Amino acid sequence: MKIAAIYARTATLERSSLTSIKKQVSASRKRIKKDNNLLLEDRVYVDLGYSGVKINRPALTKLLKDAKRKKFEVLYVENTDRLSRNYDQYKLLLSTLADLDIKFVSLGECSPSLRARKYKQDRKSVV
Repeated sequence: MKIAAIYARTATLERSSLTSIKKQVSASRKRIKKDNNLLLEDRVYVDLGYSGVKINRPALTKLLKDAKRKKFEVLYVENTDRLSRNYDQYKLLLSTLADLDIKFVSLGECSPSLRARKYKQDRKSVV
């Protein structure tokens, strides 16, 4: 059993954003339970009203500080674009987590914007 954390984010402060956050956290909780991991309540990080393009987000900053302090071993997100919508930042965040031996679990697929950016980046490295 590993200590888990959840990261959830929405870009707006609308009422529907609260529903989205609840869904993201609920889906991650179910997966954590299925994976037989342990979630402590202070390991749920939520950025409400913050764009995924920007890296400076309060809950993400706290998550990274806690990661460096080894407060969790696996990070769950509903979808990759909850962590970042910028491919370079996404790669940097994943690299940081990997360097800290933190496993990253995304319940969904890569967002279309990240997928397109990754494709362009991969094509550049081939040429």
